[in-house]
Amino acid sequence: MGKALLLFNNSSALNNLSWGTFVGTADNSTESDTRTNCTEAATFSNFRARIRSGNSGTATLTFLKGGVDTSQTFSIVGVGDGEDTVNSDALAASDLFNWRYNDTGTNSTFDWMAANVTFSSGHGNFHGAANSSGNVFDLESTTTFVSFNGDLRLDGQATEDNVEWKVRGYNSFEALQVRVLANARTNTSSFRNRINGADGSLLAEFAGGATGLVSDTSPADTITDGQTINASVTLGTGLEI
Repeated sequence: MGKALLLFNNSSALNNLSWGTFVGTADNSTESDTRTNCTEAATFSNFRARIRSGNSGTATLTFLKGGVDTSQTFSIVGVGDGEDTVNSDALAASDLFNWRYNDTGTNSTFDWMAANVTFSSGHGNFHGAANSSGNVFDLESTTTFVSFNGDLRLDGQATEDNVEWKVRGYNSFEALQVRVLANARTNTSSFRNRINGADGSLLAEFAGGATGLVSDTSPADTITDGQTINASVTLGTGLEI
């Protein structure tokens, strides 16, 4: 099994005692909102980051499993790079992971944050979009589209071509997961994986008012080199947000 690179980029300064994922934006003040489902057994290693500016004291980053500190942690004094080159952490399927930021001085602006991941079987990675404070989706009776990278944008995209990206090297599309922070809708919201502009078999649904993390780990969809993948969000009637 080969290692894959989890890479996160954030242009905003992180506040002391904040949490984040390895996708989208960071600086969340609620730890549980940033947890990602591991979905299958994997080992994480070489947790590392670069601080571009700020950090008049010492910044410390810690990898978490299920909200608990793991062995991976490192500190950066001022600006520059830091990495835990010694420790690694094994996660089982359904374990939740994220990271925590602490500082003793001014807030830090990061160029990037990264870790290696090695699945216990096969080769793959985690791909997704996120926003630390969430983003509203409230277009009734509408399907919009989301890319598996970067910031989660308001209401997604109406044009699917704008968020698709081509498969290179993968042969399966597995484990769709969605976290909803707030939900004032009174009917079901549906999230699906998309392959070549058509629905895949993975589905995460939220009934009216439901929040939290939903993961569909049912059998994977087969994908081939050159196909496109992304996700869709379908809302029913009503303008609740």
